[in-house]
Amino acid sequence: QHNKIGYKLKNGFVSELSIISVSCDEIFDVICGLSKLEKLVLNKTNISTIPSSIYNLRNLIYLDLKKNSISSVPDELLNLAKLKYLDLSFNKLKIIKTSENDFSSLEILIAEHNDLEEVNFLANSCENLLECHFNDNKIIQANVINLKALKYLALQNNMLKFMPHIEFLSNLERLEMHYNSLTSMTTDFTNLRSLEHISLSYNKILT
Repeated sequence: QHNKIGYKLKNGFVSELSIISVSCDEIFDVICGLSKLEKLVLNKTNISTIPSSIYNLRNLIYLDLKKNSISSVPDELLNLAKLKYLDLSFNKLKIIKTSENDFSSLEILIAEHNDLEEVNFLANSCENLLECHFNDNKIIQANVINLKALKYLALQNNMLKFMPHIEFLSNLERLEMHYNSLTSMTTDFTNLRSLEHISLSYNKILT
């Protein structure tokens, strides 16, 4: 893929910025000074750390940081109140954990192809989250019971031995759980009235 830098202006300010295959690790902090940004794409830019100054991007709606070397998610990113779309795929994340009021507007979270071992969404966080893409990681524990709005959950190609508690996710439509290490099926599907598709192939289910 060729090096590419693009931007759009809105009312005289940079509202969209896209940088692909250009090193940005040393200037990410400067980029976070563009307080009117609504869309930011930094792909294959050698980023290893998300600076705390990300909180300056309070108008950000769309953030794509895939194919970098990011290993953690700072609190300042969790607190971006307008963020609806976040792509952290193909990085080096090991855990995603939220607390109350985190990711209050987020609708789509993509974190596939990382080193995730745990995802933990605590009560009163991510209340508007519709899609979670956590496939192709090393997840052994997934706490998603509080994601009441969730419609799509991708957990295939992980190391889960037990089904996550999804029994109260009444809006869930699609669940991808193939290629894990599930040994049993005890989930109560009574309340999952919206569920249209579930994939459990290539597990170790005996009962």
